[in-house]
Amino acid sequence: MSSQSGFFEFWFRGVALIKVLDRRFDAYHEMGLQMAEAYIRGGAVLGNPIMARFDAEAARLADLFSPFLEQSLEKTGLDEFQVVVVNQTIQETVRILQGLMVLWLVMVGGWMGWLIKFSRPSPIQNSARAM
Repeated sequence: MSSQSGFFEFWFRGVALIKVLDRRFDAYHEMGLQMAEAYIRGGAVLGNPIMARFDAEAARLADLFSPFLEQSLEKTGLDEFQVVVVNQTIQETVRILQGLMVLWLVMVGGWMGWLIKFSRPSPIQNSARAM
């Protein structure tokens, strides 16, 4: 029973963290928009001070999330390297599927073009029929 209660405690802490991160990310995103606007309006003179605050908030968010990530990795039995490898494998698989989809679209487009070209009678065939 204690493993279940530990799981639920971990889960509820995770949900609470997600709610906090959600609120903080909204403010972080807004700060990023302000930073971009400042760089557009005044270049580095206006943008750099906001970037310093933006970077500091990014570090605070990472510090907030890091303990939960470490506990999650510990509970799953994975280390960060394994998570990175799995993530890279997923990304590579998606790239391969995207490449195959592009290849398929090119093949279908070529096949459709071939069908259209050869389904229409050529001008020579039209003139022969007219005779």
